[in-house]
Amino acid sequence: MIRTTSDPLDRRPDDPREVVSTTMRDSQAVGVPDPAVLPDLVSATGPGVHSEPHREAAPASGRALLKDQAHDYIKHQILEGHYPPGRFLTERELTRALGMSKTPIRAAFERLEEQGLVTIAAQRGVVVTDLSPREVADHYDIRIALETFVVNQLAGQLPEDDQARLQQILDEQAEMVEELDLAGFTHSDADFHVALAACAGNNEIVRVMRYQRDRLHRVARTIGNRDPNVPTISLQEHRAILEAVVAGDSELATRRVVEHLTNGKRFLLVGGSYGQQW
Repeated sequence: MIRTTSDPLDRRPDDPREVVSTTMRDSQAVGVPDPAVLPDLVSATGPGVHSEPHREAAPASGRALLKDQAHDYIKHQILEGHYPPGRFLTERELTRALGMSKTPIRAAFERLEEQGLVTIAAQRGVVVTDLSPREVADHYDIRIALETFVVNQLAGQLPEDDQARLQQILDEQAEMVEELDLAGFTHSDADFHVALAACAGNNEIVRVMRYQRDRLHRVARTIGNRDPNVPTISLQEHRAILEAVVAGDSELATRRVVEHLTNGKRFLLVGGSYGQQW
């Protein structure tokens, strides 16, 4: 069973995200999307999951609800790799799969294009985009700048409850490594980095990290799919970062963050094995 870790910054009692992950997996097992899961999927994707800035709630109209359902379903399929980069998406297949008209599908496509997940071309239609080398480099550069600042601020200052929360994420990651749960680990990888940033108490950093969350998820999934050793090594790197922060060694914590993120950047842009030294 695929396990996911909900966003530690946005956890609610009886969080439906766990139900969504399992239900979506089951519907994919037979190759037919299950429209019944869509209302749950909409409620499960709050501001801690979307990469875009928080939006005011849409009016309670059927059309607004349908376009949100279509958006969240297609986005989920893209982030989980069911719709890989380069795949063409058609209104016909999605209207049939989701049981709705073309209007909310078109609205979903427009929103997904704004988020950089699809490209809409007059002659080619709608295609799932991939991260370009420049986008990969920019993604890691901004994270290195932000996360090194975060651990430098937190070194020796991390409250015990934050330590416990981060340790719980790492314990769950260890279970996922043991169970070979790549999908769950990919979600948890994003959780760890966003939660660590939140501990610094800088709302602007958290906002940027959340905005980057979809890219973070796609990058982590791509890395994990290319090298089966990635979850094991990443867990070791996460533990090393947290240990340095708790120990109050800001220089060591900063160095470990740089090494961790540079490993991912180099692996995607250069190739080889994850963690390989050049």
